Amino acid sequence: MSDLVATYEAVLAANFCGVAVVTLLTFDWVISLGCEINLIWRNQKRSASLLYVFNRYCVMLEWFLGIITIQRVSDLSCRGLYWTEVVLGLLSMLGPALFSALRVYALSGKHRALTGLTFGLALIPIFVNVSTEYQSHPVNIDPPYNCSLDSTTSPSVALALTFVSRSTSTLADLIAIAVTWRATYRSSRLASETIDAPTFHQILLHNGSVYFVVLATLNILHILMTALSFKVTTGSESYVINFIDPIASILVCRFLISLQEAERYSHSESEATHSFVAPNFSVGPASQVSSFAAPLGGLLHTSDI
Repeated sequence: MSDLVATYEAVLAANFCGVAVVTLLTFDWVISLGCEINLIWRNQKRSASLLYVFNRYCVMLEWFLGIITIQRVSDLSCRGLYWTEVVLGLLSMLGPALFSALRVYALSGKHRALTGLTFGLALIPIFVNVSTEYQSHPVNIDPPYNCSLDSTTSPSVALALTFVSRSTSTLADLIAIAVTWRATYRSSRLASETIDAPTFHQILLHNGSVYFVVLATLNILHILMTALSFKVTTGSESYVINFIDPIASILVCRFLISLQEAERYSHSESEATHSFVAPNFSVGPASQVSSFAAPLGGLLHTSDI
């Protein structure tokens, strides 16, 4: 009886988490919609727009489909929704991994080995998820469970996979922020003393730092709470995992919007003065930051740094 009550409580908690995530994603999308239309949809640089759409809408669609399974659905719909969610979940993890690798590539002076290491570490959580999918399958049973996931992965294996997945993701973020701090800290301080509007260096430093601190905290909490749950109570992953990818999506999208705003400001200033040349606050070669332009469709320009 106690096991049944615990399972019932776990299902309700998971449903509440799903509603909370959808609410958070919808709220951020609504308040960012104006900037998205002006800076993303009207942007001729398609690669940056595609990266934004990839990060924003894969996660949103995944969680909106998940909300559908709270209600009763047919067996066929349950299987279809489950596997669609799996694919979207894997794609939503690819977006932040790609963005971290692009940041390292741009700010490390096109250091391919470091970029490859960052991208490889960021991809490990995806490989971990793929490797365990064969041990999971959707089951469509009576309410309140409805369309749920049944996994045969043992608690010890699940805990080990959680540690590998979250620790490698944190290491990738650590490399990205270390490269960012090294490349932008000094120039950001110099720029703040002479330029009123945020520069590309300042955006990379500030948004990159927020991204790292928030996600590293969530990853560490997830590892700790999962370990405690296996030892003490439910024997399942912590609910923190539900929020990691959605929050990563929000932070990456805000990051891209901030870069687009800085680019538009720099263009307006250049057109207003006709001869505007921003001070060079780069700590290395100008191409170090402007190389970001290639993968992101020209977000950064040498004249802007």
